Amino acid sequence: MAADMVMPWLAFAADVVEGAGDHGSVGWFSPKNTYFWVGLGFVVFIALIARQAWGAIGRALDARAAGIERQIQEARLLRDEAQKQLAEDQRRQRQAAKDAEAIVEQAREDAKALKAQAEKDAEALVDRRTQAVESRIAQLQQSAVAEVRAAAAHAAVAATRQTLQDAMTGDTGRQALDAAIAEVDKSLH
Repeated sequence: MAADMVMPWLAFAADVVEGAGDHGSVGWFSPKNTYFWVGLGFVVFIALIARQAWGAIGRALDARAAGIERQIQEARLLRDEAQKQLAEDQRRQRQAAKDAEAIVEQAREDAKALKAQAEKDAEALVDRRTQAVESRIAQLQQSAVAEVRAAAAHAAVAATRQTLQDAMTGDTGRQALDAAIAEVDKSLH
């Protein structure tokens, strides 16, 4: 298939080189050779079109190059902005880490202070309760001692009354006994 396309061109090239064709022995560069005029017209036509095309192609390539340069410039600006943003974000991250560390350290110090205060408060509470219990025990002890003394005094008075009653008979003994009991009773209470 490629050979079919190439063969006509090879035949044309051979005719041109030999100067053959409808004109017999007329050379290729002869003004009577139609191939010359067709070839020259073709070359001029291609040159005119190429001139126009090269201008359009050049303008299109220049516009494309300018667009690419604009995109590169925008990409540089975006890269610079992204680097600035990255640096700012890294700075913020470092600051946030420092702040978090400071918060944790402050929380530890606060926890230690709260623990110490709680221990002091617990000791104070224990001391107050201990004092309250000791005071209550002392009161109960004093109350018990007073009750025991009162009971002992009553028992002593009753025993003394009975002993004196047995020993004393009559009105004088009874009056002296009542006066002594009243006096002992006053001194005990």
